[in-house]
Amino acid sequence: MALSTTTLDEFLRIGKWTATAEDNIYGEMFPSSFFRNIYTHYQANPGNQANIDAIGLFSLGLAIAGWGISDTDNLPPDADERGYKSTSSTGSGKHIMSYAKGGVGIPHADSSFLENIFEEIKKNHRNLAPEFDRFYALKGHNFDVQYANGGHCTHPVSTLITDLDGNTFGHTVWGYAGSSYCGTYNSGKTTPEDWVVFRHWIRAALRTKSMQQYIIDYWIGHYWQPSYEKTMAAGGSIPEALVNCRIRNSGSVKANSNVGKCIEEQLKNYGKESRWGVMLRSANIWEYFDGVPISRKPGQDALPNTWSTATSATTSPPGSGPEDQANASHTGMVTASALNIRSGAGSSYGTVARALPKGTKVTILAENNGWYEVTTKNGIQGWVSSGYVTSEQTG
Repeated sequence: MALSTTTLDEFLRIGKWTATAEDNIYGEMFPSSFFRNIYTHYQANPGNQANIDAIGLFSLGLAIAGWGISDTDNLPPDADERGYKSTSSTGSGKHIMSYAKGGVGIPHADSSFLENIFEEIKKNHRNLAPEFDRFYALKGHNFDVQYANGGHCTHPVSTLITDLDGNTFGHTVWGYAGSSYCGTYNSGKTTPEDWVVFRHWIRAALRTKSMQQYIIDYWIGHYWQPSYEKTMAAGGSIPEALVNCRIRNSGSVKANSNVGKCIEEQLKNYGKESRWGVMLRSANIWEYFDGVPISRKPGQDALPNTWSTATSATTSPPGSGPEDQANASHTGMVTASALNIRSGAGSSYGTVARALPKGTKVTILAENNGWYEVTTKNGIQGWVSSGYVTSEQTG
């Protein structure tokens, strides 16, 4: 992947990573400038792969990990109704140093992702700790199996809390995992001693910057990039891609079935209503920077675009002021392979017709913060993202 070293270093700093960090981190908070810088760099050079990859951190940091934002005075209301506070805790996983509960690292790596981490450790880090062969033999056992068989499903709990060096692990000591969980994962295929080996090795790996980079790069390549590429090819928007990426983090089949759909439709199809607010955070921040209407949860009225004035001076192109919009007459041509046409100027609005194919000629009636109101020769009228229409001033 092409994520820049500067962006990665800042992300790790915000995540409180160090070469001696433990799995007891919580309450991570971004400055809004972190996301503003990503947005600004992308707008300056949208074809740069590093700039595209960095957008995925909106979704990874806000929608998936549930980290917060520290300076919120000029932001739209938090869709999760928490004032952009971090929703993460030591028990939620999804931290830079997560290894003791929920999954490995910030993306909750498990199953096939976890197997790739094993392979990366074998390739580049096999001298980090003792008993490598025993650690590598655990490949193929997913995280939940090792957690359940590690002593969290016995009465009393029998988890071993001393690492391979004879020191006490620094993470929270967790109790009984619950009858439902244990009924699913307590297979007896691994042991409490295996759980010690696993934790010791994963902690050592997560303390290296190269492994952190590997995990984040892997996530960007397998989750963010497919959502971005498929959504943009379908004529969608970056906020739609950010929501689709969060869905992909749960499952690629559902994510692929939602490509090209508006945010409201994606959230409805995803279900899990309790997650909608935190899923919307990343999309809302991008919409705020873009000066377009802020998407809301299904069933809520779209909020008025009252925050765009702070960014209009830098995001509105010359000649797009109210008088120019009223007097301009444009023709244009669709440049995306399929461009959604919506009922309003924003990705929160539903589609009004089938996507317009590449090469479709349109008449541009109005312009509003990165969106064109258009009509086609067969009478379809609605709003499209201006980034996918070439236009020509005609008077």
